[in-house]
Amino acid sequence: EIYLTNSLYSEKFRKTDKKIALLPYCLRDFKAECKSSPDSFDFQCKNCSKNCYQNHVSRLLIKNNINAYIWMTADIKKTAKLIYKDNKTLGILGIACIPELVAGMRKCQKYKIPAIGIPLDANRCVRWMGSYNENSVNIEFLEKLVSFQ
Repeated sequence: EIYLTNSLYSEKFRKTDKKIALLPYCLRDFKAECKSSPDSFDFQCKNCSKNCYQNHVSRLLIKNNINAYIWMTADIKKTAKLIYKDNKTLGILGIACIPELVAGMRKCQKYKIPAIGIPLDANRCVRWMGSYNENSVNIEFLEKLVSFQ
């Protein structure tokens, strides 16, 4: 379903005025103190650890004109309304475990937001494992998904 959604919405996502990526907390480096901080939408990576997937993913996304956020408190519906009010379009890229990613992509479809996504390499979150564990994502696949050249 994720790859089908990617193929259906990739072109629409590329053409949006504002592109947001929602990254899971578990991509951070748990051996370092995370210095991410909130802005008006949600938390953003401050590139504090060289071993952090948040850092690698955020840099790649920013290079491709996608605002990267560590999803903690953001309200997608509210954000979409504000963007649509200005006659702009919103696209969302999600990175998450498979169940969360599928649910998020379906929610975006409900709000008419073109969404694409990439699953984490494993389901290692507190919900499945009882505690937070570091996770990873396939950077090469992500780069192919977001490079619009």
